Amino acid sequence: MISSEIIIIFFILLIVLGVLLGILIGWSQLPSGKGFLGELLVRLIIGKTKEGKQYVLNNYMVVDEGKSSQIDHI
Repeated sequence: MISSEIIIIFFILLIVLGVLLGILIGWSQLPSGKGFLGELLVRLIIGKTKEGKQYVLNNYMVVDEGKSSQIDHI
């Protein structure tokens, strides 16, 4: 038979996991969370669609006459 201590620990772990999952889901709905997840997805996928050597430049900064522009992925 399972002891009551193991059952209590199991329920505590379930509660902690539920809270963490709720925080993660809530964060993923915020603009910063959506942006982070979108950028991560692009970085994981880009460059894996063709055979051979490929180079990916992330967050490339172009400066011209004191003004700058950022290109996310090249």
